[in-house]
Amino acid sequence: MRKTLVMMMLMVALATGALAQTAARYRADLAGAGIGKSIWKYKIVDGEAQGEFGVEAEDLRPLTAYKIVTAGRVFWVKTDTFGFFELDVRYLSNFPNIVDGTVITVRNTAGVVVLRGVYRRVA
Repeated sequence: MRKTLVMMMLMVALATGALAQTAARYRADLAGAGIGKSIWKYKIVDGEAQGEFGVEAEDLRPLTAYKIVTAGRVFWVKTDTFGFFELDVRYLSNFPNIVDGTVITVRNTAGVVVLRGVYRRVA
């Protein structure tokens, strides 16, 4: 009887822990005038949300401004002297709505798409 009670308590604890934590990770490989990738990941632990959005690309025009557009969000970056940029943004709320199939583009200042990718859930 005691062994059964302990097992039931363990099962409830595990189930509660599983419900208290949610996480997902999405990746988009970027291709076009250069190459790159974007990662969106979030987790919710005990009701507290945390998210991280990142984009990096290379082989682009050096010292040039680019506009990143995805899920209704816009970010501006500038490449270094080697044509590389990296963007990292952390969120505690107001997450971008990135799901399977969400498109991300990197555009030059004339609005021409130089890189494009589609997010896929990886975890």
